Amino acid sequence: DPLYAQLNYSISTDCTQPWLFSPRNALGLGIFAERRSVPDVFVRVARGGSFTLSRSISSRTSLTLGFRPERTRLDTEGDLFFCTNFVVCAPDQAEALARNTWLTPLTLSFARDRTNAIFAPSRGYTLRLETEFAPAAIGSDYSYARVAGEATGYRALGGGVILAARTRAGWAWSIATPGDAEGLGLYPQKRFFSGGANSVRGFAEYRLGPKVLSIDAAGVLARDTTGRGVPCTLESINDGSCSAAGIAADRFAPRPVGGEAVLEANLEMRFPLHGDKWHGAAFVDAGQVWRAGSDIRLGDLVVSPGLGIRYNSPIGPIRVDVGYNGEGRQRLPVITTQVRQAVDEDGRPRFDAHGRPVLENTTTLQRLEDIEWNPHRRFLDRLQFHFSIGQAF
Repeated sequence: DPLYAQLNYSISTDCTQPWLFSPRNALGLGIFAERRSVPDVFVRVARGGSFTLSRSISSRTSLTLGFRPERTRLDTEGDLFFCTNFVVCAPDQAEALARNTWLTPLTLSFARDRTNAIFAPSRGYTLRLETEFAPAAIGSDYSYARVAGEATGYRALGGGVILAARTRAGWAWSIATPGDAEGLGLYPQKRFFSGGANSVRGFAEYRLGPKVLSIDAAGVLARDTTGRGVPCTLESINDGSCSAAGIAADRFAPRPVGGEAVLEANLEMRFPLHGDKWHGAAFVDAGQVWRAGSDIRLGDLVVSPGLGIRYNSPIGPIRVDVGYNGEGRQRLPVITTQVRQAVDEDGRPRFDAHGRPVLENTTTLQRLEDIEWNPHRRFLDRLQFHFSIGQAF
């Protein structure tokens, strides 16, 4: 899609004043501008600044208090994102979500790094904890709180074999207060997403967790693509009574919607293959994203084993991983558009060569009944390939 094919960027200028009242303190000021794609979800465009006060607690251990005001907006494929995420399908409501928004979080973060190398550590550990609080009282259009933590550990087992482990958890929630923008809950940019080369590797980027299915109404629903009888009529599509059950899984486009809670865990065995340059890895990843904190169930975790190969280059390990997607059948909502008969430039209804009405999609979104969806019919359908630079964690 042209929206997600455009260049992403991040430009920032930062200034640090060390030794603020103490050799352990530092004051930081910065400004930034960025464009970042979350594929098939939204594009974030933001401008803002940051003010931080850091204190070194001990060697490579710091505590940082910050304030990060930003003016941000979401660019999306029409109103599909707002309809799927917020069940906001009316144009006026979607417009409220698409406009420029102020987010003004107060942040507190803790970081400790006890590893012995930057690119490929063989021993030690890291700890990171980040918290955000953005109340309406300090100018945030969306009030929320967010907590996320990550821990990694490394241990050399001998013979060049390294055992690496990682865990990540996060929870965010909306704070309903008078004056909040539209009262529509947790802002999309502050939701958690999971899956990808540095997460659960059996999934493509951000594809683990809650999702909805979108489908072409005029091109698929209104045509007999299944060979199982009469397709949906124009009327049934427009009133939502059309059923998409039975249509091939690859005719749907899955759209991740993110959630308020995330849990990931990774265990990886790294071992030499040939000389100092080539190494292999066997890993087991697990994780899940939940729409709400109240939905958390450890039984929902999806396990993803896999294998990988690394080449140690001057810019870090060049990595290829293959993960197995262990996700089962899901029941998901379906979003499409309403349809209408196309007309020519004189306003007359159009018909094809067989005398059938030519249909076209409108801009009005329509939710259909949920369906059972399983795109993994074969073993090869469950394999996900990743090409990256740098270790997974």
